[in-house]
Amino acid sequence: MNNETNADDLALPQKPSQGEPAPEMPLAQRRQWAMFVHLAAFSAYAGVPVGNVLGPIILWQIQKDKVPGLEAHAKDAANFHLAMTIYMLVCFGFSMFCFVGVLPLMGLGLYSTVISVLAAIAANDGKPYRYPGAIELIK
Repeated sequence: MNNETNADDLALPQKPSQGEPAPEMPLAQRRQWAMFVHLAAFSAYAGVPVGNVLGPIILWQIQKDKVPGLEAHAKDAANFHLAMTIYMLVCFGFSMFCFVGVLPLMGLGLYSTVISVLAAIAANDGKPYRYPGAIELIK
């Protein structure tokens, strides 16, 4: 074995191998990032078009090399909010022709908010959360 180290090797940070957690990222911080992914869906309420779907995906893409396990949270959140967007578009279509779609539309908005908060709390506690009503479109 060669015990010599090159000065260039020490200058470059070593990336963890695929599937191995980053050593500098504590568990509490990984849980916080998982929580942030679920809460990123609220960017739609701030006026970001389709932010409820893109928010979790963007956070995942930014942190995917640093936070192991974030992919599952991001995909679950994005799938749920994509399904909610589809359901809301259908309700909106019905409300264009009759008043019947307005109440389900408001109900879906409230449901989406509550379920997102519950998912964020579960992620911060380190528990997996399966969104009810989600359609697995992003695999």
